[in-house]
Amino acid sequence: MRMLKTVISLAAIAIPAVALAHTPVWVQYDTRGDCEAQMAKDNIFHARDKVKQGQYDDVGDAMQDMHEHFWCEQNPDDGYWYMLRTPF
Repeated sequence: MRMLKTVISLAAIAIPAVALAHTPVWVQYDTRGDCEAQMAKDNIFHARDKVKQGQYDDVGDAMQDMHEHFWCEQNPDDGYWYMLRTPF
């Protein structure tokens, strides 16, 4: 639980940079599948955007970047799933 709160707090600080490319981390999902489905959609958007910006040579590398930094985790207090991220 402490890890979840820490990650949400850290993510809230970084939201302005991420908000344009990803669903906000405070969005609640009923199931892990719902959370991971949204994360996959965001991953595609993120990858294409990063290739257009010249940060990556191909979509696969950009998708791997998001895969390494985002995951879904259930909050035991409210039972909802949240998309969390590590700082880049």
